[in-house]
Amino acid sequence: MSPSPAEVSACLWADRQLVSAVVSDPDGENHDLQRSVTVSQVSADGALSNSSLPLEVFLSRAPVSGPDLER
Repeated sequence: MSPSPAEVSACLWADRQLVSAVVSDPDGENHDLQRSVTVSQVSADGALSNSSLPLEVFLSRAPVSGPDLER
């Protein structure tokens, strides 16, 4: 994968299990879901580095605390 830093700041490969869980449980009330997701952050020079995001970023509800993240 070679994302352009001019277009994105992060990317992720979502497997079928993650997509199915997020789509079928948009409020994150299923306690069997993982609490975080590994993403690849894209640096200014295009290098990728792994980082973790809370699962709430992908759900319909805003995170309980932290910065106001645009979805």
